[in-house]
Amino acid sequence: MAEINKCPDCLFMSIKKYGSGRARFSLAITAHFDYQVIDFFGGKLIMALRGGDLRLDLVNCELTSFLVYKDLTWSVEKSIGVTEGLRRRQQQSDARQLVLGTAPALDSKSGAEREVETHRTQQTTSSFTSRTVSAIRGPRPGWRFRTETQEKYLTGSFENTKFATFHNNPGYHKITASFEVHQKNIYIEIVESNFFRFRELDFSKKKILDIFLYRTLIKKQTIPFLSKSEV
Repeated sequence: MAEINKCPDCLFMSIKKYGSGRARFSLAITAHFDYQVIDFFGGKLIMALRGGDLRLDLVNCELTSFLVYKDLTWSVEKSIGVTEGLRRRQQQSDARQLVLGTAPALDSKSGAEREVETHRTQQTTSSFTSRTVSAIRGPRPGWRFRTETQEKYLTGSFENTKFATFHNNPGYHKITASFEVHQKNIYIEIVESNFFRFRELDFSKKKILDIFLYRTLIKKQTIPFLSKSEV
């Protein structure tokens, strides 16, 4: 297993090892955060992360230097566009209109497409931002990621950023990085539904619906980990 990304639009993560000698090496992490579009009961929802823990499991190596970033710079220029599923859905709608003898309107995007494009525009308004990444100590060390004030969910990326150095003991060794989340770390937003007026739900009903959607659609994709990579 090199890497597993269960929801690659939401989080794509990989790790690399850079050695300065046989007995010492550094760990660099690449991660891209955005949102994932998920089909549900004839509708669409956006799943994203409010935060999460990146944990390390070490085999035959020792952590010697643990970097903590108070202002880790993230690039927010990249964003995920409309998924292929949404494109196919719109193409099918246009085809049905042609069969009926009615040409599709120039602005024939579905509500979900317009919502996703709105998110995409919001995500490209600035080029860089910085976030605090705090340390997690203990037998499974790592880092805690979280959203900043006024931020709905994590978006952006960093590449080949050094996070730690290790001493390699003789023989086989391995590092496994797992990004772990819980229900409180998940952001859910419905962008299209054919069964109810989701925009008219009050806070308590939306909370109940979010719990239901998490348990039925999202939990199985995020437990015990959302992404995993090893070297």
